[in-house]
Amino acid sequence: MSPNDDDTTILTRRLSLTPLQVADAEDMVDVLNDERLHEFIGGRPATVAELRDRYARLVAGSSDSDEMWLNWIVRRRSDTQPIGTVQATLATRDGQSTATAAWSSEWTGRTRGSRQRRLEL
Repeated sequence: MSPNDDDTTILTRRLSLTPLQVADAEDMVDVLNDERLHEFIGGRPATVAELRDRYARLVAGSSDSDEMWLNWIVRRRSDTQPIGTVQATLATRDGQSTATAAWSSEWTGRTRGSRQRRLEL
């Protein structure tokens, strides 16, 4: 199931969360191309082609009908610069849901992460 037919944008005073699109890979490759970020989340920085492939799978949504993937690109409203992503998986099994967030280490400690977490709640 995929929510991508819904183009809901979430706005705060400083941030906008826009639904993920495959075209976002070009903007996000530099944000996610930070070795310090990958020390925390694992793996290695992806190429633009790898991000496009990953984003295409995310946009297509889960093949599990009991699961919905929600993915947003987080941007500063002042200049629309991307600073990270927010991802949530909503599952109907056992009433469980999970959410994860990733943003460039350049933005770590600048309160945007805590704003993203509050939005997830």
